[in-house]
Amino acid sequence: MLTLGWERLVVNLEAEWRDVPGDVRHDGVALARLVLGLSMLMTNSIPDLGWLADHPRALIDPPPGVPTLLAGMTTAPTVVLFEALLVAFVLLFTAGVGGRHISLAMGVTGILVSGLSFVPGKIDHTIMIWVVPTVFGLCGVDWRSADRVEDGQDQQRRIAGAVFHSVWLLGIAYGTAALPKLLRGWLAPDTQASYGHLLLTSQNGSRSGPLTDLAVGVSWRWVWELADWATIVLELGVILLVLRPRWLRPGLGVLAVFHLVNILILGIGFDSLPPVYLALLLPFVDLSWSRGVLEQVATASLALGIPLGVISILDRGIARWLASLFGIRPAVGGHVVVAILCLSVIVVAILGRSARGSRPGVVH
Repeated sequence: MLTLGWERLVVNLEAEWRDVPGDVRHDGVALARLVLGLSMLMTNSIPDLGWLADHPRALIDPPPGVPTLLAGMTTAPTVVLFEALLVAFVLLFTAGVGGRHISLAMGVTGILVSGLSFVPGKIDHTIMIWVVPTVFGLCGVDWRSADRVEDGQDQQRRIAGAVFHSVWLLGIAYGTAALPKLLRGWLAPDTQASYGHLLLTSQNGSRSGPLTDLAVGVSWRWVWELADWATIVLELGVILLVLRPRWLRPGLGVLAVFHLVNILILGIGFDSLPPVYLALLLPFVDLSWSRGVLEQVATASLALGIPLGVISILDRGIARWLASLFGIRPAVGGHVVVAILCLSVIVVAILGRSARGSRPGVVH
């Protein structure tokens, strides 16, 4: 019975996504590449491994797999080498050099470096910004504009497949965030987990947003119960986006709003997720008017990206560097960048057109 149910699900998914390749726009994919690459450099997506060199070996416990093998190589020179290699791949990817091969190399390197940064045992959401280019690379996506793509229809199928698998993995990632909350009583009626987290971080000064003080004064129990339920429903509901391609645009738009609220109230930036959403939405946006322009921007971004890459290694991202330059808290600079990305997702979600799937609309 379980096997039959799974086979029926697969058949239904194939039927829903059959027409999606026809909606793919190569110029949108090229723009997605630029957004991903520059976001990696302008936020804190590139893991900071500097502290690992002085971290007690007894406390290093990375996730199973290759990170475990690399855990014994966390000396200061090795750490710098890992970060420099990752930044180099990001620069090449942003400039459109190497296509799917650089995408795959960058994604795998990012996953491994992120694995080392998870030695306390928590796998953070930041890993998704490396998972998506890995998936696109495995699917053979070229990441270039239409005027440089030779096997156009084949690339459209590959891009649609990459989006499908990325959404599937994004749903699993969100599910793994929701399940521990459920098991630990997040929805218990006698507690308001979101409010408790807000009070804890605001009082110890570890994190805050522009509306934190205002939110702390809201003591209505039903508001925070609603926030707890909304968090769980959103995190568990992401996996459902894979069932209908036309749900992708509004679903990711809602998630962007959710992240924007988190930035304003809790000060949680979710640096790596808005660029991922844009990378999944932009392939279905018509940018034919910009043909040739994106590749010029990619070339120019290399000149911009090199100093950003150096800053990323030396001072953990352009946002922190700008924060120190203007005398503001480092988190503020990062939150401004992420807030802009969230707003970009919302704009694309509102003004864009859905992937067709079962005929809801066509991108032109």
